[in-house]
Amino acid sequence: MRRRSYVSLGNQLFEVVDDWLDRGVDALMGRVAGLAERDGIIYVLQCGTPSLLALHTDGTLARCFPTVDVIDGHGIAIDDDGSIWIADRDAHAVYGYTAEGELFFQLGSSRTPYPHGPLSHPTLAVKVGSHVLVADGYAESRVSVFDLNGRLAHSWGEPGRGRGQFRTPHSLCVTHSGHVAVADRDNDRVQVFTETGTLLAVWDDFLRPMDLAEDAAGFLYVTEQVPRLSKWAPDGSLVGRCRIPSTSSHGLCLDGEGNIYLAEMLQSNVTRLVALSDVDDSDAAAHGQVSVEVHRPSAPAGGA
Repeated sequence: MRRRSYVSLGNQLFEVVDDWLDRGVDALMGRVAGLAERDGIIYVLQCGTPSLLALHTDGTLARCFPTVDVIDGHGIAIDDDGSIWIADRDAHAVYGYTAEGELFFQLGSSRTPYPHGPLSHPTLAVKVGSHVLVADGYAESRVSVFDLNGRLAHSWGEPGRGRGQFRTPHSLCVTHSGHVAVADRDNDRVQVFTETGTLLAVWDDFLRPMDLAEDAAGFLYVTEQVPRLSKWAPDGSLVGRCRIPSTSSHGLCLDGEGNIYLAEMLQSNVTRLVALSDVDDSDAAAHGQVSVEVHRPSAPAGGA
């Protein structure tokens, strides 16, 4: 019987489930790089073949995408139209696919980096309105914004440790309020900007943040390479934090039920954190009391 384990983020309790995938799906799993959710379907981006899978939340396969073929898939996002956006890191490219997996948009074509950018080892791309925002990435240390004709509209950021600078923008999330939160991985922080690049806030207290996802209430979830997962309020205050039972989670997404999915690259798996009922503040633990069980060993036979 599988031994259950639990974590909490603030008052929210989660059960950790790492064996929820159907056996047939498990055989298809490779190095999981990124995750995205749309209408109860979990999209799994992998380094290898198949590059993209779609899963039901019960762990069964919804579909494969044989037309999606990437070299080094790093990040994935789903836009409001259901289109799929993939950053292919070492191909120096960004792809847009329809919900059926047909390629309709491509940035970068030669599989070589562009001198002085943009597009040199990009990490994630997401379409917002009539523009595509790219975290760019392992070499350029900037956020680049393209129109749908592939023209660079503007960009911001440069290498460095100062405010507004980056050392590996590893992921980004456009929030419901229209802000752009960037996982500035090697500076151990998250920076929050307007969509035009004006710096709004710098959140510290991270160790190599990897990915970000926002829930319906505007709370931001951040995975770190510690391994660790934290939940942040829109004002930048920490709500809760837990240890992830893995080496680290390269990506994450949330479903409509409040469950969290973690991309476990080294384990070639997706871990599911199942949301349970909130911990009641009236519980003893909320008042600093912890339950204690004392087990006294039996006295040895014939002992004094």
